[in-house]
Parts: sequence; structure tokens; C-alpha cells
Amino acid sequence: MLGRRGVALLFLFLGTLIMVPLPVTAPPDLSGVVQDVQENLVPSQAGWLSGWQHRKTHTIHGSPGAGAGYQVRFTVNFGSGTDSGSNVYCNNTTRADFGDVRFTASDGSTLLDYWLESNTTERATFWVEVAADLDTDQEVCMYYGNPSASSVSNGTATFVFFDDFEDETVGANPDTMNWKSPVGESGDYDVIGITLDPVDAENQVILVKESGDGVTTYVYSKDLTIDRDVALGWKWRRDGVELVYNAFIGTTTEIARWRSPTPYDHLEWRIANSDEYTDFVPAWTDCAADTWYSCEYRFSQEGFTTHSWDDGDTFAGGYYKSYPTTSGYLRYFNVPSSHMTRSNSYWTDDVYIRNYLAPEPTHGSWV
Repeated sequence: MLGRRGVALLFLFLGTLIMVPLPVTAPPDLSGVVQDVQENLVPSQAGWLSGWQHRKTHTIHGSPGAGAGYQVRFTVNFGSGTDSGSNVYCNNTTRADFGDVRFTASDGSTLLDYWLESNTTERATFWVEVAADLDTDQEVCMYYGNPSASSVSNGTATFVFFDDFEDETVGANPDTMNWKSPVGESGDYDVIGITLDPVDAENQVILVKESGDGVTTYVYSKDLTIDRDVALGWKWRRDGVELVYNAFIGTTTEIARWRSPTPYDHLEWRIANSDEYTDFVPAWTDCAADTWYSCEYRFSQEGFTTHSWDDGDTFAGGYYKSYPTTSGYLRYFNVPSSHMTRSNSYWTDDVYIRNYLAPEPTHGSWV
């Protein structure tokens, strides 16, 4: 047995052991591993596109009469923000060129046709053809976050009519599958052709150039048979002189015309069945030369308007307050017509016809 002295020595020895600091090893840094796992954790359950990391679901509120195959416009933002209406944010997880963005039906797997209208490093504009019947509310899904994906944008599949002139030869006349010189008119194809965008040399556009020889220069669409309300959209640019756009029923009945008259800084409608013109309502005074603008003619039973996508304004006016209902009532349009006695140039790009209804389906919530 230990005596008092032995017990004291034992406690002293144990205390010394306790006071000796033990080496501490830092835990391994797993942040990179966790990040790699998170970035490559791709859902694989049924109803999810294979290879995509992120998905949002969006409600579109229907409008009776919109029907199936209605085209809906979206603005997809690269950075962070609050999803609202047509605007959705990808929180810096999509490709910089938005080539990995996809849209599906509500089942999460049936791909929808879309057209990538434009994109910058900050945002992109998409048109999506919603296959479901938008007479009532419908849901669509938007996928993003797939570094290996590339764009499958297809305007021809998305719209009723589409031409972006990208598949044609620079210097050639426009594709005769879509365009023609009008019957009974003096179309001068020597001054109509495919050219490069004055701003973006990688983009092809159509150029109508008038020499001032007194002969009107036209390029018309091929015959169309469209017997529902539609919107005709296009991008336009002028060199500073008068510009005129028209739409027709049949070959001669003009249903819409607007122009940029002297001093070429505003736009006017032509008054029905006359040679008089009146300013857009509200007045559009922002139509500078050498600038691209995106517009739509909107034809409906409720009236006839033009819409500017650049500033969001809709302008009243035009020929008919009541739109004709005969079969094939939108038969031709020309993009654009020139002024016979003035030397000027017009560029046009991204021409489309989409389904239209007033009021249109509207954007709802995002989840």
C-alpha cells in the first residue's frame, strides 16, 4: 500500500501529465471537395433533364382563345435578383452565352421549341412556343446549369413564319422560299440583297436600297394563309431617310402602313383609306438613324397596334379598327418599301409571325 508520501507523489505525476500540451492537428480542408460535389450533383430522377443542375417552374396565366402553340417571351438574367413576370434570374450558374437554357412542358422532360432573340453578358431574350393549350393556366419549366450544352435555338420551329437570313449567301437575293417581288409592281432586285449587319459583322440581314430612280423597290413575303389574329415582328434600321413598312390582305388591300417622314425623327400611321398620316399615339419620337429597333404589328379583332420592344410602348393607330375575318386575311407583307425618288437604305432582320390574342396570356409566379 502507498503511504501518504507515495500518494502525494502519484498525484504530482498525474498532474504533470495533464499539464503537458498535446499536439493538435487541423481538420482537412474539404471546401473544394464539397464545392466539386455540389457543382456536379445533377438530379437524375424521372421528369428531370439529364445533365442539368438547376430548374425553375413558371406559371403562365391563360387567355381564352390563345390555344396551343402560343409564343411567349422571356428575359433570362445571368446574375441574381427576384424572379418576377417574364424576368427570371440564374444566379450566375448558367453559361455566359445562355446556350444551356432549355424550356420544357410541365412534365419537366418534354422539350419546347424556342428562339434566342438576343443576348449579352447580362441577359438574354427568348421566345418559347408553349405546346399546351393556353386557353387556361399552364406551367413550363426552365433549365440551366449545364456547361457542356449548346444552344438549340430554332426560330422556324418556334414561329408561324420566320427568317433571320443567316442561312443565305451574302450578296444574293433573299430566299425565294420566303420572299418574292410583288405581282404588278416594279420590284428592282438589283438593289435588294443579303448583307452583313452594319453593327455586327457576324450577323446577316436583308438590305433594301433605293437609288432614287423613280422605281419603287419592294421585297414581299411569299403567299401566306393565316386566318387568326397574329403579330408580325421584325428589327429595322435606316440610314436617315424616310422608311415605310406595309402589310396587306391579298395583293392590293393595304391594312397597315407607317413611315418616318421629314425630319425623319418620328413615326406616323397612314389614316384609313386616304393619303394622310397622323402621329403614333403616344407619339414615338425616338427613331434615330443608324439604330436597330425591334417592333411588332399586332392585328386583332379588338384593334390594330404597333409595339416597341425597346421601350415597352404600344402605339395605337392603323387602318382598321375591326380586323377582317375572311380566310387568309394576312396574305402578304413587305419589309420594307422604299421611297421612289430618294436615295436611301433600309436594313431588316429577324422577321417573324406569331400567334396573337388581345388580351394575351400573362406571366405568373416562379418556383
